[in-house]
Amino acid sequence: MKSIVSDTPFLYLVSLCLLLIMILLLLLGKNRGHKKAKLLLFIYFAVNFYLIGITYVFIYEKGILFPHTLRTGNIAALLMAPISYWYIKQSLFPSKFSWKDIFHLLPVIFYLFDMLAFFQLSGVEKETIYAQMDAVEYRIGFSQGKWMPTYGHIILRTIQMIVYWIAQTILLWKARKSSSHTLRLSAPASWRWLHVFLLTQIAFFLFPFLGSLLKNSQLETVIYSFAYTSVIGIQCFYLLLQPEILNPIAFTERTMNNKELEHIFSSTDKVSKDKNRQVKKGDSVIKQADDITTIEEALNKALTNNILLQHQYSLTQLADETKLSTHKLSAFINSHYQMNFNDFINRFRVKAVINKLESGESEIKTLAAIAKECGFKSRTTFIRAFKKETGIPPGEYMGKVYGNATKI
Repeated sequence: MKSIVSDTPFLYLVSLCLLLIMILLLLLGKNRGHKKAKLLLFIYFAVNFYLIGITYVFIYEKGILFPHTLRTGNIAALLMAPISYWYIKQSLFPSKFSWKDIFHLLPVIFYLFDMLAFFQLSGVEKETIYAQMDAVEYRIGFSQGKWMPTYGHIILRTIQMIVYWIAQTILLWKARKSSSHTLRLSAPASWRWLHVFLLTQIAFFLFPFLGSLLKNSQLETVIYSFAYTSVIGIQCFYLLLQPEILNPIAFTERTMNNKELEHIFSSTDKVSKDKNRQVKKGDSVIKQADDITTIEEALNKALTNNILLQHQYSLTQLADETKLSTHKLSAFINSHYQMNFNDFINRFRVKAVINKLESGESEIKTLAAIAKECGFKSRTTFIRAFKKETGIPPGEYMGKVYGNATKI
């Protein structure tokens, strides 16, 4: 046993139980939406489960019965930061993995090479070394490496955490600059979760830094353990309070393509597509061909970003987004779609609600919550707009299409 007087196994056990629940929920959850984000979150919790689990076993139980797992916990610790970075990146800006991502594993590779001689020792030799370790050496010393001095690897890990935390903050800052980011609009709970996920990670490096200032190695060791177990406990508990975040639907980073946009408005697009036509409203005239094309491109780009799903979105905001005048936009919408701006925006939002229903979100969210995510702040407005577009109220629509009529 490598426990210290101020140690407590309670935090370890609570963290392990919460982590196990998260792992099972992610493993057994519905296989929908953005699979990479879900997989990365699963791996993140899995490596934390191994790190905290193996540490608990060696501190409080008979970990030496598994001598070849000695010093493997730090491998999981070094994987946490890059996995966390990949997770946030895939949640905000989905992309394919490339060979360059291998560079994120350099700290782990360096640790393996540095500890290679130790890992090649027999089980008996590792038992002997472990028996000679005190609690501080076991948990933060790491003096068995070929090149790194005592505490070298724990310092390297802390620096890694800081660097990756900054990198993740930059990603989130870039996403926050876009008021129409898809995740922000379509899954606000997941958007808030990423902020909680990032903010809690401050404890990974801030607590150990403050602990090092105390000049008390035993207390510093306890602070390291407290930082990891408390952060994981808070993250898991937050997700348990909002389990819909674990559903991969919440992490789907998806924009509407041109075909979908055409489908949204096809039923009312009764005006000719001829680019040589003129669009008139009162005394104003939208010029032919080039002017119409410019407006359509700007409007489609704005629609693709789902900005109309924002609450209380106005024609003025759309004009600012498209760099067009409100007069031109209003005239174009009135003539091209045969409706005013309010009907135009409500039609887009109703289609967004239907898309969410078709993707299965009604299984984990109420219809009211889905409507709110799609920009409807008022229950009355939503019901009226939905009935206008589909011919029936939303509850009746659910009953006819999905066989589960519901009230909102």
